[in-house]
Amino acid sequence: MKKYFDKLNSYSDTTAEHNDIQQLLEVEEKYQIKIPEVFKDFYEYYSNNPTIMNGYANFYKLEDLKILENGNIIFADEYNRWNSYTSLKLDNNSIVRINRYDNVEDITSEIMGIEENYSSLFLDINDFMLFSVAYSTVLSMPLKVSYTLPMDFEFDEIYLTSFFDNNFKINKIFLYKDILCVYSSLSETLMFGIKTDEEMEEVKKYLQKLYDDIYLKGFNDQNVFVK
Repeated sequence: MKKYFDKLNSYSDTTAEHNDIQQLLEVEEKYQIKIPEVFKDFYEYYSNNPTIMNGYANFYKLEDLKILENGNIIFADEYNRWNSYTSLKLDNNSIVRINRYDNVEDITSEIMGIEENYSSLFLDINDFMLFSVAYSTVLSMPLKVSYTLPMDFEFDEIYLTSFFDNNFKINKIFLYKDILCVYSSLSETLMFGIKTDEEMEEVKKYLQKLYDDIYLKGFNDQNVFVK
């Protein structure tokens, strides 16, 4: 996944670092597990980058990772739709949202009961780590344009192209004429990261097309926010 991290870095002029991830390698050896490469790549590149580490989610520093007795790793806190925080647990190749506890003992003892809770939604590790970087990258841009889609409007990626190669796709990261865009299904919001006046004009054209499409489908309560 490093090639996609490198591509995202080019939009914000972020220089990839090569931080020491020996601690993760030691966890693999101790618990006889295989930590996903994208997770290790993320920490190698961004563990000392506060923009990324505190962007979409609050990622723990390497020394603050909570290693459970089965080798699962609690690595971040995420602000959720219920206006509270959930913790994020790496479990093999998936991320699980779990209730947030103050100490590892509580999490370990409650893990089986938590699995059936509303907050324990499974996330794909590649999707989450790449989206986190993309979202933080957009936030770091000089200008951001957010467009909240009407409730019940089915977003169909109209006029957008995938950020990824044909054999790999995450349906939340797009390009519009080489302008980076992320889609948050949680808030039903498109957000563009803009560097120049020319890019702003292009986004305005896109939003007009999208507005026309929304209007033709009978929706009229969209909201645009520029920062």
